[in-house]
Amino acid sequence: MKEAKNKIIPVIMMFDKKYALPAGVAMYSLLKNSSPLYNYNFHILHNNISSSNIKLLTNEVKKFKNASIDFIDMNNKFEDIWKDINANCFFTKELLYKLLVPEIFPQYKKAIITDVDVLFLGDVSDVFENFVEDAYLCCTKEPNPDIEFSANITDNKAHSFFGAGFMLYNLEAMRKDNIQEKLIEYLCKYKEYLDAPEQEILSQVCFENVKFIHPKYMTLVIWYNETDDRMLSNKGFQEALTAPVQLHYIHKKNKPWLYPFKAIKSKLWFKYLLETDLKCLFIKDYISFNLSRLKKLFAKRRR
Repeated sequence: MKEAKNKIIPVIMMFDKKYALPAGVAMYSLLKNSSPLYNYNFHILHNNISSSNIKLLTNEVKKFKNASIDFIDMNNKFEDIWKDINANCFFTKELLYKLLVPEIFPQYKKAIITDVDVLFLGDVSDVFENFVEDAYLCCTKEPNPDIEFSANITDNKAHSFFGAGFMLYNLEAMRKDNIQEKLIEYLCKYKEYLDAPEQEILSQVCFENVKFIHPKYMTLVIWYNETDDRMLSNKGFQEALTAPVQLHYIHKKNKPWLYPFKAIKSKLWFKYLLETDLKCLFIKDYISFNLSRLKKLFAKRRR
């Protein structure tokens, strides 16, 4: 392992000001649980993150000698396109920046792309080192045996077959085959059909050149309530539940920073939050979120 010393692992994230808090916890948990023999370069593709939050996140990352962070303002790119998509989903436009990574980072041959509504409980360096070089990307496979993937985005079947919350990009191969250009073309052509935008676009464009990694690298918290015997009997699925590398807090009701008393595995998330200097940001965001909820409730009652 000594030869890995100082080797760089790029970690690309994309989010807006609403996700600054979970992003900070995600970065902290990744650094705490991953091998110290690597350098982790965080690159943040963002819109409207305040200077105070940028400072908070930067200070949190700088606690680790083997980590760095920089912020790239995307100037609301895809705002016009997003208006045509937003009616079909509850995501934010920043997730579309996953389509732009190959050209934004020409200095890297490969990189980790991760969502920020996650918590890392294991080491990501092993999967980065063992990346399958003959694939455009490596990711976790959709575990539900009833989901039937279709390469026709206009039909009523499932149009993605993997999770986009944790992926490894073969940036070199993507650039060589102009994959980014194809991703953007697909976005513009089929934007009105997209429900899980970047996940479906990546699935549709790259479906013949995807390799799968262990489900522990993107363990959905809703799996802990799973009752399907076929999934429960799956060895990989069970291993993911027992020893997840990444916990993904999928669905709004399972965001611990919004619903601390209802979200699945929220206590674990708060354990990591309390180890950081982001506690003040949680209090601020939690109060703001609940004031907004109360205003909406009162507005409905007045009607």
